[in-house]
Amino acid sequence: MSLKELAKQIVSISFNQDTTFFACVIKKGFRVFKCDQYAKHVERNFDKYRFGKVQLLYRSELMFFVGNGTKQFSKKQVFIWDDQKSKIIAELCFTSPVESLHVREDILLVVNQQQTQIINLKDLEPIKDYETYQNSKGIASVCGDPREKVFAILGKKKNCVRIIKYNTRNQPIFENEIESVHNHPLHVIQLNYNGSLLATTSDEGTRIRIFDVISKKKLFELRRGSSPAKIFNIAFNFNSTLVAVTSSSSTMHVFQITTENEQNTKKNKKKKKKKRSLFSSMVSPDAIESFARGRGLSKKYSVCGFNKEGYLFVVTVDGTFYKFYVDLENRKLVNKVFTEYLRHNQNFDEEI
Repeated sequence: MSLKELAKQIVSISFNQDTTFFACVIKKGFRVFKCDQYAKHVERNFDKYRFGKVQLLYRSELMFFVGNGTKQFSKKQVFIWDDQKSKIIAELCFTSPVESLHVREDILLVVNQQQTQIINLKDLEPIKDYETYQNSKGIASVCGDPREKVFAILGKKKNCVRIIKYNTRNQPIFENEIESVHNHPLHVIQLNYNGSLLATTSDEGTRIRIFDVISKKKLFELRRGSSPAKIFNIAFNFNSTLVAVTSSSSTMHVFQITTENEQNTKKNKKKKKKKRSLFSSMVSPDAIESFARGRGLSKKYSVCGFNKEGYLFVVTVDGTFYKFYVDLENRKLVNKVFTEYLRHNQNFDEEI
């Protein structure tokens, strides 16, 4: 069977919190793969279960699924799967479809169209419900650091992001709202690993903005391109010096965000304004351009993520997996692994 035919079976894809594994839900089962030393980790085929969106919990045996929309597996249901026991161990039901879910070791964040619920994983009891602006895209983010509990969700107003931090007793200790982050409707938001930075982009998909979550100050503006595109995914590396973005242009852009860039931004603002073309007037003079690009990715959907060693991974719904080395010295990406993960055909070490 061709890869194109195999890819028709893919329902959803996602990484775990530290990008050590990724999961792929297919129409009658799921697969889990290791990222760094690429290998298939788990393969399950079902006759009776029908899952949609998926979230892994770090490297544990627990997986969280949304139903695929059938009568027995509604999109209003979240199923907790224990792979060691090979069965569903808990089920949560909601009054409206689950647009996205995000999980960490003790918290489950469930996004519905007009509210976001924070649930205690120990007893599956709700901790707090937050009313939000209309959210059919499931916009939300949870930081990956197990020592921090920082969440980013939609506020009540259009294009407003609410930042919430909890203590170890699951009590809110800090809340902030960043308003009017874009002129166009919000499309994707992403916290960095420790929850100190927030990246946002709009439906237009030409710019990514990065904010300090406490001061609410915009620190950086990244320019993906001049033509509109649907941004699928934003990823920070673990020390928040690099940002990767995948989009419907089938290209991944990689940006460097450093104090050097920030200083250059300030210098650009101090320069006298010069006559510019109509096109240049549309582009912020202090916008950071990508220094490396990965081309030929999926136009349908792809996710990207960095691991702690600094490698950059991409998974697509076309059935392909990439592992890149980010060569900062030569300002390029080196493709270390390419594989059709539903078939395990691999190629290695190609510069792009």
